[in-house]
Amino acid sequence: MIITVTGSHGLVGSSLIPVLEAAGHTVRRLSLRGQPVNPAVLEHVDALVHLAGEPIAAERWTPLQKSKIRDSRVEGTRAL
Repeated sequence: MIITVTGSHGLVGSSLIPVLEAAGHTVRRLSLRGQPVNPAVLEHVDALVHLAGEPIAAERWTPLQKSKIRDSRVEGTRAL
């Protein structure tokens, strides 16, 4: 399978990539970085794993931090 992963350098993504590759999958890393996603990037992709967003372990979960975590995931999902 061809699998595209956002957040491939994060805590989960960096552990997931080697597992997917060891299983024989082709992995494409996609960086969102606030830029619009070119739909052509997702052509011929069998699966998309969206892990990008505000780091969950970097700070205490204050109301502001919770909002940043939630918003980063919602906006990333909308971009995809």
